[in-house]
This record gives sequence, C-alpha cells and structure tokens, in this order.
Amino acid sequence: MKLSQKWGWEIAGEKTGRRVYGMELSETLCDVIITRWQEFSGKTAVLDGEGATYAEMRTKAWRGQRSGLMWSRVMSLVEAITNVVVGYGVAVAKQMVVFPRLGLSTRFSQDLQMGLIFTAA
Repeated sequence: MKLSQKWGWEIAGEKTGRRVYGMELSETLCDVIITRWQEFSGKTAVLDGEGATYAEMRTKAWRGQRSGLMWSRVMSLVEAITNVVVGYGVAVAKQMVVFPRLGLSTRFSQDLQMGLIFTAA
C-alpha cells in the first residue's frame, strides 16, 4: 500500500490548508487518491496546464486527443536515467572532496568504482 493512500496526505493537506505534492505510477491508485480527495473536499480535480477536469480526463475521447501520453512515459524514463547519472556524478564528486579532508587517499578509479557501488545499491 502506498504511503499517500495509507495515510491520506492529500486529505491532511486539505485539512491544514497546505499544498501536497505526490507521485503515483499506478493509474488505479491515482484514481483512488483523486476520488477520495474530491469526495472529502467537495472540489473538482483539474489537470494543471490543461484545464481538463478529472471526469474529462477519464473519458476515452480526451485520452484519444492526448498524443503526449506515450511521450510522458518516454520522458519519465529519460528523467529516471538522468537522475541516476546525476546521482552517480554527485557521489563521485563528494568522495573526491570529502575523503581527502578525512585523511583518506583514493585514486580516481577507486572513486568511480565506489560511486558505482553506492549508486547501484
């Protein structure tokens, strides 16, 4: 069970007047989360930047108009790969800065190997 579904962060945000940012990959769980929020708040969910309501988004006609849905999945993959590469680079850079300050001497090849181990773990 996902945290946002289990704890109802979107409803907690509504109760406290705070913004809640969440991400869910499962379309089914997104439906549950949005439906629960709409029922609790009495408001209508609207897709930011599109102006389409949640009910409109659920229709086949609207989905057929959205040629960008597949592109979104491609962009999600690109984003995931970018995050891993950037994380690897940050890990290696931190080792190169922090290790000498701690009195540890490593070669660049060792920094690369350790960064790979910590990124893959």
